Amino acid sequence: MKSASPVAWLACAATCAAVSLAPAAPVQAQQSASWQTQAPFTQRELDQLLAPIALYPDALLAQVLMASTYPLEVVQATRFVQRNPNLSGDSLARTVEPMRWDPSVAALTQFPSVLAMMDEELDWTERLGEAFLAQREQLMDTVQVLRAKAHATGSLRSTEQQQVIVQARVILIEPWRPGLIWVPYYNPRIVYGPWWWPASPPLLWVPPAAYRPPYFAEVFSLGIAWGPVTIVSSSLWNDPRPVWRDRHVVIDGVRSTNVIVTRASAPRPVIWRHDPVHRRSIDYRTPAARERYQPAAPGRPSRGDRIAPVMPKPEAPTPQVTPTRPQTKPTAPARGQP
Repeated sequence: MKSASPVAWLACAATCAAVSLAPAAPVQAQQSASWQTQAPFTQRELDQLLAPIALYPDALLAQVLMASTYPLEVVQATRFVQRNPNLSGDSLARTVEPMRWDPSVAALTQFPSVLAMMDEELDWTERLGEAFLAQREQLMDTVQVLRAKAHATGSLRSTEQQQVIVQARVILIEPWRPGLIWVPYYNPRIVYGPWWWPASPPLLWVPPAAYRPPYFAEVFSLGIAWGPVTIVSSSLWNDPRPVWRDRHVVIDGVRSTNVIVTRASAPRPVIWRHDPVHRRSIDYRTPAARERYQPAAPGRPSRGDRIAPVMPKPEAPTPQVTPTRPQTKPTAPARGQP
């Protein structure tokens, strides 16, 4: 589904900035009046927005949610990946560092197919980011509702690529081995069962041919297809994790550049907070986001930016279904090999 994106100018701005691969200068957004008075997203809209990514592994989903709040940097990162397709691991981390993107955007350079989707569907990306900023609690609850539907249909289950852990009111999606992440490609109009908003189907995104696994079309039409495994670089990964009970995302305060940490608290995760500096002067569309972040002048943190390190509350004991490990475990490819 392709929509007429009101942020099409982003691609042009980012392409010009990507020529020198330097951070883009602030640009003035030209946005429609309807977005300037955007009402809260309805449940129908949240279902549509989240259906394509709700079945991503928890850590990857968290990166996408955070990065979607910085659409211009997403476009810049996509152009960067297109120009540097052979970079990976430490060499990718060294090359990305001078770009000074938000850590979530930098982390997604390891997942070019995900960046390609976010770049191709810029309107979807920006709407997702606005929803995450303005209605985070409802958005995260929606993810769990979608996962429960996919689990009920049998589409979401433990495989060689991931383990699905079912708890009371919470479904976690984790890799079998930390640091090895597969991107799931699936048809959101199938995996959740009959779509309950027939007049408003979810975005159907097909990855570019270069990222499609063998027999993609056949598997995609039935359930979940898997892209190649990514060995995530620790220097590009903030160790993000959704805390579903508290409905927020925590990250590693040591590696993140948009939080303030002290020596005593550095080992602890911190609650992620949006950094308006990485917004690159793009206006916020929802009143809640504008009221909280727009007053911040370029280069000066807004009142929603600075946070204190926290230790997430321990999850309450809940009945847990331990996933059955597949008979064949995925083998980590040697570094430097696809």
